Amino acid sequence: MRNFYLLMIGVLVAAAQVLRANDSFTPETLWELGRISEEQVSPDGTTILFSAKHYDVAENSGKSELYTIPVAGGEPTKVSKFETSVHNGIWRPDGKKIAFITYKDGNTQIWEANPDGTNMNPIGSFKGEVANFTFAPDMKHVSFTKDVKLDQNTVDRYADLPDAEGRVIDDLMYRHWDTWNDASYSHVFVAPYANVIAVGEAMDIMEGERFDCPVKPFGGAEQIQWHPAGDKLVYVCKKLNGKDYAVSTNTDLYLYDMAQKSTTNLTDGMMGYDLDPVFSNDGEKLAWTNMERAGFEADKKVIYVHHFPSDISKPLTKSWDTSAENLNWTAEDDKLYFIGGTQATYQVYSYDLSAMNWTGLQIDAIAYDEGGKVAAKLPIQQITKGDHNIKHIQLAGNSIVAEKMDMNNPVELYRIDDAGQISPIT
Repeated sequence: MRNFYLLMIGVLVAAAQVLRANDSFTPETLWELGRISEEQVSPDGTTILFSAKHYDVAENSGKSELYTIPVAGGEPTKVSKFETSVHNGIWRPDGKKIAFITYKDGNTQIWEANPDGTNMNPIGSFKGEVANFTFAPDMKHVSFTKDVKLDQNTVDRYADLPDAEGRVIDDLMYRHWDTWNDASYSHVFVAPYANVIAVGEAMDIMEGERFDCPVKPFGGAEQIQWHPAGDKLVYVCKKLNGKDYAVSTNTDLYLYDMAQKSTTNLTDGMMGYDLDPVFSNDGEKLAWTNMERAGFEADKKVIYVHHFPSDISKPLTKSWDTSAENLNWTAEDDKLYFIGGTQATYQVYSYDLSAMNWTGLQIDAIAYDEGGKVAAKLPIQQITKGDHNIKHIQLAGNSIVAEKMDMNNPVELYRIDDAGQISPIT
């Protein structure tokens, strides 16, 4: 809630500065400001693809459009050319194309284009809405999420009442925040990437399961990650039903093997939230955040790393006194960059794993002597400082691209160097 107030205050102040000559500020003025989101750095680390949403008060509508801008700064270039909103803008792994989604009449069209918006072609059409579209790193497959109806609604139960709007409620969860259970569940699908994606070619890797991925209410594409080899993917899911689902936060990480068509629970026995998995570039490690206690939504997020060759998982920040999130591996896999909170702000930190001993006795990534005393401190470095909130970081070569807001400015994109110097991009 505090972050929401900070954001709104920042937006109000920024708008007031722009319009003070007018000596007038209205809700309509507030909605004239564009909202930046969904930024993604190109594979070569030079260009940012991002979404900007603008609102029309008279029409009571908003429109999201895609732009690119150099990481080094410059003028943004509009790349989408539609009358309706575009969503889910991503880079193809080779950097030669971008992809995005449009919706019309409740159906979905997936598009591919050159990074400047030219040579635009449809590559997939689906009945209903799909989301969280992404490419496998080897570009042999794509993944996305789509709702699958598995339960009966009122009309299904009572065919003689086709106009019934009432709900038959006999179990939890019948509603999550402002969203009713509609008898459908969000599932992960994979499909071959061969220029044209047919509905029949897409495979539901959660077939028949009455569970959701991403996890409601805030989960997104960060909860589905491909292995660098493109032969596996990991997804987040809370595989519980009814009251058990309602009172627990026990999500787990599930590894799906494309060749074996098998699913393995990587975090079985870890009872709280397991979220936001990220594979290392060499594919040997998986980092994620964990909350220790199931049912405690405000528990601390601890960074864990699983080392596949030794089949060992270790907590990195269990003794650190704040939560960590938004994990990013360096190209050499020797550091993790992430966001943590300090003194009512959110800052960028790094964790040095270069001396990590995966096979020896090492707990919480701290070396202990025979007497149980700490022989080495946590290798954490705070990169940024200041009265601001930073979120959604991505690495771009030797720089970090991030969203930042403060008391005087709404969310914009910034570039951060290793010394913590912050420069505006948008």
